[in-house]
Amino acid sequence: MDHDTCLARIRVAIDSPWRIFGRRPIIGSVGQGHVSLRRRRYWRGTVHASLDVNVLPDGRTLLICRAGLHPMAMLLGGGWAGLFIALGGLMCLFAVAGGFLDHYWPLVAIPALLSGALGLAVVFSSSDTEADHAFLIGQLALMTEATPI
Repeated sequence: MDHDTCLARIRVAIDSPWRIFGRRPIIGSVGQGHVSLRRRRYWRGTVHASLDVNVLPDGRTLLICRAGLHPMAMLLGGGWAGLFIALGGLMCLFAVAGGFLDHYWPLVAIPALLSGALGLAVVFSSSDTEADHAFLIGQLALMTEATPI
């Protein structure tokens, strides 16, 4: 299949990222030589797996896929982790500087930090990114009639 036909098929089969109430199972954007795909989530959508595809016209069209997390999911995860670390550090600082619990401040700070880390782990592990990547690759293969190399 040629390059333009491949991109046109992908463009028709996906919804734009700006379309909120679309019906297609895949959201993404198509450029001249690059495609970015992610699975539509109606609920429980904290972490989005994404599939970045380079489309190269090499005789037949060559699709090079890279699976990963959506950039906004990585930014959100880093922000939450930074917030918990900063709050835990401030809590320890105020406990020591204020003279509260002179020798026992770790008994206050460590459970709070661990519960925050546990909360992060629950929020960011609620999505099965491996299954999402397999779904996206399968759908991409169906859209383009691709064969793995």
